[in-house]
Amino acid sequence: MSSIEMQGGLLLIGVVAYQAIALLFDKDHFFAFVYSLPDYWLLPFECLFANVLAIFLASFNKPGKISTPKLILCLVMMTALIGLGIYFNNEHLFYVGPVYAACLLILSYLLMRINNRRWNGELLLMRVQGK
Repeated sequence: MSSIEMQGGLLLIGVVAYQAIALLFDKDHFFAFVYSLPDYWLLPFECLFANVLAIFLASFNKPGKISTPKLILCLVMMTALIGLGIYFNNEHLFYVGPVYAACLLILSYLLMRINNRRWNGELLLMRVQGK
């Protein structure tokens, strides 16, 4: 939860700073930004899932559990699935809507529960010490 709060806070600071700088050059930029916000309603759900997945992958501290080729294969498969989703979105084969957001929330919750069990005090201490 703490990393999600920190990343959310940094994202908010970044958006506010960007808007403040953009207002110096274009007075109508803020209104265009506000009108475009409904187009990005899925972004928080996707960021939450990506964050929880990254924490899950970081919990594999022993090289034998997950190897670099397996991780690369997983990332390539995820990229291919996302690419297919973007490509077929116009064909209505992959609908990005409330069901997609609900699936992301459910997967994020389940991964967060697993992360809470995997990240114990001993593992956190090893990470802080750099072992």
